[in-house]
Amino acid sequence: MSKTAKRLLKQGLVTLPLVALLSGCIDGLPDGAGGNALVDSGTVEVSGGAVKGVIQQGIVKAHRLVLNEQGVYVADSSISETVRTNANGGFKLKLKGGAEGWALVELAADASTTMKCDVMPGCTVGSRMVPFGEAFALDSGFTLRGAVDLSRGEVFLTPLSHLAVSLAEQKKGGLTSESITTAYDDVEQMFGLTAGSLQVAPPDLTNLGSGTTLTENQLQLAIVNAAFLAVVNDNADWTTITEVLEDMSGQITKPIGLSGQRNDLWVGELIGTAADQSTQVRTKYSDSAALIGKFDKVAEHNNDYFDAILAADGVSGNIDFDQRLADTVTPPKGLNGNKPNKVVTEVPQEVVTEVPEVITEAPKSDDNVAGDDTNAAPEIAANAALLSWGAPMQREDGTSLYPGDIAGYELRYGRTAEELGQFVETVEGTVTSKLISGLEAGTWMFEIRTIDTDENVSRWSASVSKTVNI
Repeated sequence: MSKTAKRLLKQGLVTLPLVALLSGCIDGLPDGAGGNALVDSGTVEVSGGAVKGVIQQGIVKAHRLVLNEQGVYVADSSISETVRTNANGGFKLKLKGGAEGWALVELAADASTTMKCDVMPGCTVGSRMVPFGEAFALDSGFTLRGAVDLSRGEVFLTPLSHLAVSLAEQKKGGLTSESITTAYDDVEQMFGLTAGSLQVAPPDLTNLGSGTTLTENQLQLAIVNAAFLAVVNDNADWTTITEVLEDMSGQITKPIGLSGQRNDLWVGELIGTAADQSTQVRTKYSDSAALIGKFDKVAEHNNDYFDAILAADGVSGNIDFDQRLADTVTPPKGLNGNKPNKVVTEVPQEVVTEVPEVITEAPKSDDNVAGDDTNAAPEIAANAALLSWGAPMQREDGTSLYPGDIAGYELRYGRTAEELGQFVETVEGTVTSKLISGLEAGTWMFEIRTIDTDENVSRWSASVSKTVNI
């Protein structure tokens, strides 16, 4: 990375400090939750919680992960003791053997299992609407999975942990420690969460208290998990959260730009729903100034991330999702801090090769389609250039580059190839256009490159130019 780019990054023009993750546990978890404990010489203890919202009387069991004859790590046929989650979704179980390796932890439902509705204005269950904060019975096909490092002994079962396990199973070697760790990281990046978020106890959205110790990232984790249930509301494609989880688990290995072919659920739809839920659940905590501010930042983060996903998927312009996306996007603050696994080596896609024609007068009203002036050409000064580009979606080795991986873009420009580094500007990763003003007469050349959240940089793009006549 250039010294200039590093200096700008340190000044906070591209990246912002991460929100610290708190390792607080769910209220009411069994004593000892938060670490591994050897119960006796022949067993290891696993504790944790099942939250989407809180799942009560869920049936939990664990399997050690072992290497089979095909060289693939799978769940062992022998299981731990079977336990039920308590009123707060907490559980504690014993597994034979020592505190080494990994285990797959599974939750199933029966006639006694319920889930607390953490969706506003309520949860659609069959033909009725269950109010926010009340419990409803889960169907017998509902499952949640998560993987636990037995040396740590703590695991939280959520829709996101469920997707991470499904993703890890598709990797070479099956459920190896490396594939599990990578899959958890990938899911965190995909849903705009900071690294390690899935190892933290998710808060109960229906019981946040004063919220003074709650981080924005923990709130984002809870909101995204709630979105899996919220998409069922008023949606003919989905009748239960079980269907949503099955669909997402089946397509988790596809790129983030998935456009929702057939009836597949789109990652962008979940992020958009999370933005909507941030706004709606906020109304339940209107008397808490601390929580209101955090809900606002989480809503802003999801709106901006939703817009970035649309841009990466090739959708031009800003889309008004539920009439909440503003015409100008403000980048997320303090929620995205994901580190990519590989260096960014692809330049932003198709930097505009023709600068829009200079407009010296605002378009007349009768030049626009009646009742629609949202697509009117912007007024650009004679000494300015408007650059736009598409966010890269792949690294050079073919692996996915998620919007959460992109910290920003660096633009350089000058009046000759030798002067390209004379002027340098940076923009946030959610921004895909830049108006450069105050250009003197002459021909100007522009180039752009990508900066990822680990401060790796791509190659410079091909040059584009504009002649300024003033």
